[in-house]
Amino acid sequence: MNVLIRADSSSSIGTGHLMRCLTLADGFRETETSVAFVCRELPGNINDMVVKRGYRLLVVPTGRDLPPSGGGRQSQSSPLEKDFREYDALHTRAVIASEGKFDWLIVDHYGLDERWERAMRDRAVHIMVIDDLARNHDCDLLLDQNYHENQETLYAALTPPYCRLLLGPTHALLRPEFAEARKNIRERDGIIRRILIFMGGADQHNVTEIALGAIRIVGRADITVDVVVGAANPHGERIEAACRSLLNCTCHHRVGDMAELMGAADLAIGAPGSTTWERCCLGLPTLFVATAANEVDLGRQTDNLGIGKFLGICHEASSEMLAKELKAALESPLTVREWGSKATLLVDGGGVDRVCRAIHQLSVAEVAS
Repeated sequence: MNVLIRADSSSSIGTGHLMRCLTLADGFRETETSVAFVCRELPGNINDMVVKRGYRLLVVPTGRDLPPSGGGRQSQSSPLEKDFREYDALHTRAVIASEGKFDWLIVDHYGLDERWERAMRDRAVHIMVIDDLARNHDCDLLLDQNYHENQETLYAALTPPYCRLLLGPTHALLRPEFAEARKNIRERDGIIRRILIFMGGADQHNVTEIALGAIRIVGRADITVDVVVGAANPHGERIEAACRSLLNCTCHHRVGDMAELMGAADLAIGAPGSTTWERCCLGLPTLFVATAANEVDLGRQTDNLGIGKFLGICHEASSEMLAKELKAALESPLTVREWGSKATLLVDGGGVDRVCRAIHQLSVAEVAS
């Protein structure tokens, strides 16, 4: 089976799209599957990880770029986005012209939608989309690993009638280390002794430093703090300096043991992005701050799910506000414990296997027909 994956990463886009696609690609390793990636060389990208993981990397020229919204719902039909879609489809076709027809084209990109997918139809037998913005798609398989109250009907009018839907966090694309760490998950008592701060791969607005300001205000020297700086984070030096000014605070770069850090923490301060499901898999309660507009919906759902508390989008956040919420959590161990217990019920770490099985089943059905 030949698979082509289209995803990008950068300081503005973040790294979540490409990271979860790499996780899915790793899930094919036990089968006879050839995987190639098509990416742009954007500032702060992590394309080197594609090559280090043993996959071929094909590069699309960066002559057109997305508007500041990054492909969010409110600007889908803007001229800039239309221009980007057409440019990207043209140049993606150009870089894969000699590759032949793929069995699967997998796309994970807020800037690309059904019009791009339709333009790529003759380049792949099947198209799979990974998305969470509830947009129109022309695909055979759609994965939305986020939780939506109306998820059973959400995509009914947005996808072809033959499209198979994989919906909800049971399909979350988590690395094997999380399922393994879950086997030894500890029962938390709600008392906060260790805090993990990770605002995603980019954290363009430096919410990490706001969180560290809250730690300083709370002033609990008996609490250990781990801070993870993502691969595309442009504020690394500032964050390191802030960590050095605090007691019992360690700054981590290019972390290879995120599951271990999450398992050791009693509370996280993080964004409601794809890392949400990693924390849930290990029962880690969270204070959520959205780092982009497309994270707000999931942030609100985290309140409904009872897995933590959503504090709003980064532009509304302050160290003082976050310190107030952190103090409330410190004084409410029963609530914090309940957040973690509910989180554990949502994700079991088996999402990659489920998605790979669905892809295989559709491939077999195509051969049989």
